[in-house]
Amino acid sequence: MADVIDTLEIVTIPSLHDALNITIDGDDLKLERLVETARDFIEGYVGPLDDFETADAVPAAIAQAMRLYVGHLYDEDAAPVPEGVFALIGPYRKWEF
Repeated sequence: MADVIDTLEIVTIPSLHDALNITIDGDDLKLERLVETARDFIEGYVGPLDDFETADAVPAAIAQAMRLYVGHLYDEDAAPVPEGVFALIGPYRKWEF
């Protein structure tokens, strides 16, 4: 099923270039894949991002968590997930018992 909210509207490639200090465009396809991976990871904790009305309605903390997770995957694929990701998404976590 296609996402209603385009992931690259939540976290743009230029914002990743800025956040990760990337100065070349050669890794943009890799970054696009990593953004989708980050979305899947984050949605596992907070539920579908499509529950927000628009990309602009997605909380900044969730978008920042996605950028942090992309940076983690871009640099250190096998390292543990940074604790900051969980701190940022914690207030939005959906709990199911």
